[in-house]
Amino acid sequence: MKKINVTLLILLSIWGGIQQGYAQLWAGTHNSTYGELRLVEESWPDGKSIVYGDYKADGTIVGEMDNGGRIYRGEFHNGSWKGKFYFDRNFLPSAVSRMTENFNFTGFYGQSSDNRNSTRPQDKWDGNRINNQTVGRIRTAVWSGRWNTNFDPIFLEQIGNEVTGIYGNGNRIEGTYNPSDRKLRGKFTNGGRVGSFEFTITGNDFTGVWGWGANLNEGAWNGTKFSKSNVAMPALATTNTASTNLNGRYRVRIQGIYTAVKSGVMYPNLDIYGYVTVKMFGRSGSGPVTEIKARENRNPNIWSLNNSNSLRINQSSPLKSLQNGPMYAGRHVVDRTIEFDINNQFANDQAKIYISGSIWEKNFAGGGVVYKAIPLDIPLKDLVPGKTYILVNERSSDRIFVTFTIQKL
Repeated sequence: MKKINVTLLILLSIWGGIQQGYAQLWAGTHNSTYGELRLVEESWPDGKSIVYGDYKADGTIVGEMDNGGRIYRGEFHNGSWKGKFYFDRNFLPSAVSRMTENFNFTGFYGQSSDNRNSTRPQDKWDGNRINNQTVGRIRTAVWSGRWNTNFDPIFLEQIGNEVTGIYGNGNRIEGTYNPSDRKLRGKFTNGGRVGSFEFTITGNDFTGVWGWGANLNEGAWNGTKFSKSNVAMPALATTNTASTNLNGRYRVRIQGIYTAVKSGVMYPNLDIYGYVTVKMFGRSGSGPVTEIKARENRNPNIWSLNNSNSLRINQSSPLKSLQNGPMYAGRHVVDRTIEFDINNQFANDQAKIYISGSIWEKNFAGGGVVYKAIPLDIPLKDLVPGKTYILVNERSSDRIFVTFTIQKL
């Protein structure tokens, strides 16, 4: 690691001046077919014109401008899966009106491609800008943008909770963000060497540590966001490990099963079967991890269907958009619950709920093809009231989502 040099500092000042006077072609708030977009625009030193921001309540969007700012294209994340988009302002605005005018755009989107020029209505994504506000607007894509640090500047793009970028002279940096503790953890390269880092965001600033290999023993790595686009964040609550805070009864309820699989005339229905498993684990002091049985010794497979009793989901209906959630072809409500009691012995920071399972798609021969589940470990201390959690089951680009809530009674 090396400190920022004088030449780079001068270049940053020049770029900063350019940025302050840069015409904001896409920055601001947009209403769109699938929810609100809150966008920030930056001119990066490598010549990129980057636009990033929030998509609805918990999604992210990031991409580049092209054709003089008329085109904006890139990737988005809507809470469960990511896709590609292509937006067109349809005209090149005048230099005078770029900052203030509101405008309409036409666009396209898809999961594996942006589907530009598609004639299918379900591939369209249109919208219009309603204001050009950018300061203090970003709540989800908090890491996207340019950061000035005590080492070289960092340029980051956030898609969901995955963050990638560059710093210094072509060095790479990547990590995963955990909103619960506001930490970005990952790796970086520098001159052929690989190191690790851990950053904690506090709004438009972060504090962190770094080291070579897996160690974090080389000192501080702190930064400030160039564009003050993030909302002010309240101080993180001090973790209280007292058992009385977590004592009580917890209810896990499956809300529904949604699909992002093939649909249409050839595949009007999807028959699925399998199971969803919910367990609770805890540790008393330094003892072993112990499974905490469900109330009334309930079977942990709270949703279970076999091949001969599969669930049929009709996929012929148009795509629907869920509030604060992604879009799916098809929906089937599955109201299943399981409850756990936890006492002083296990009510500490080690207590967690574990969600897993397996889902198969029934094929024409009567057998099935499996969707691999991505298990979830959810610490009780990190539960978010009212949040919809999602268990993702995937096979290639097809996915089946199981949504559920966790409530402390």
